[in-house]
Amino acid sequence: DVQGVTEALEDGRFALATLAARRAKKPLPERRVPCFFDPRHGPSVQDVEWAPAGGAPRTVPACAADAARLADGEEPMSRTVQT
Repeated sequence: DVQGVTEALEDGRFALATLAARRAKKPLPERRVPCFFDPRHGPSVQDVEWAPAGGAPRTVPACAADAARLADGEEPMSRTVQT
């Protein structure tokens, strides 16, 4: 049941990113999956190498802000859920 909502949100975020690019007269964004660290960040812009604490490195899609944080040696702004 959640899949339809998730897809609608992804479509909406992509539409907003496309509109922002058109307004700024920039190239239209490539359709990509949402940011791995928090889907609320919107579409990812590149794949980055990342490893969770104590885990193995892997390639994940990241938004521009999280990609920049990782490049600077900082932690991404990950979504947390209280349990």
